[in-house]
Amino acid sequence: MTNKFLIPGLLALLLTACSEEQEPKKFNDWSLSAENTSWFEVLTFKTSHHDLTKLQSQSLKTLIAQTDDDLPLYARIQINASKYTVDQATLLRTKAIKKLLQIYGIKGHRIDVIYASPAELAAQLDENKHKIMVVIDQYKLNLPDCTKKPTLDMRQDDLEATLGCATIRNQAIMIAEPRDVYRAQSKAPTDATRQNLAVDYYRTDKVKAVVVEKASSSK
Repeated sequence: MTNKFLIPGLLALLLTACSEEQEPKKFNDWSLSAENTSWFEVLTFKTSHHDLTKLQSQSLKTLIAQTDDDLPLYARIQINASKYTVDQATLLRTKAIKKLLQIYGIKGHRIDVIYASPAELAAQLDENKHKIMVVIDQYKLNLPDCTKKPTLDMRQDDLEATLGCATIRNQAIMIAEPRDVYRAQSKAPTDATRQNLAVDYYRTDKVKAVVVEKASSSK
């Protein structure tokens, strides 16, 4: 004779076992990273002069000579002026520095001109107005070590630790701009740089009129 309480008890036990939350097993989270090394030089100009002296040109050349030949070169030209109030002499100095950096092997799209923020201008001393800082950057990708190959007798945890390593390593080797990995620059429409462009257009009255296209229906 079957106990009338046996079957409901077994069902309750099975349902309880099925409803227990199992913590998902985490695989190794491979991700790309990069390290940054920087060198800088501060160039001081006279009030009306915008050409680089021989000593300044040589100092920039010496700066670049310290870098690694196997890594791409980047440069930041930091100006002690606002983008909207910068004078002509500073613009000519910036142009001369950028041209010289390109001669020394830095590609134009890897040279950024950085202007001072309002807070920096408020705290700036008069003696620094004619100074420009040139920063040379290099970024080295940290490649994952994939030398640990899976074997037949390898434990499950050790085996899962190797999954995805080769994929990330191959992806890192194909990256042409390691700076993007370091800075994690956004390329989406919500990128702050693109948003600032819209503000700049309004400030400089360069807003483009919306083109209205009319479609005529054919009968």
